[in-house]
Amino acid sequence: MVQDAVGKGATVATGGSRVGNKGYFFEPTVVADVPKNARAMSEEPFGPLALVSPLSRFDEAKQSSFFTRWIASSLRSSQ
Repeated sequence: MVQDAVGKGATVATGGSRVGNKGYFFEPTVVADVPKNARAMSEEPFGPLALVSPLSRFDEAKQSSFFTRWIASSLRSSQ
């Protein structure tokens, strides 16, 4: 997901690398300027991943709060 975001214009502020050569350990990562069409913005990232996207207005911030399909599905199921 980090590579996808970077390929769409985001930048890795810190982290972004695999830890060791066994298992699937990934260091804590902060990705800045993540576009809305990046996979990590609509899919549940598995791992320590913080996404940062710039917004120009408060209204835009309210409308941009995103739910992954898994969270949205869970909310529907709980009602």
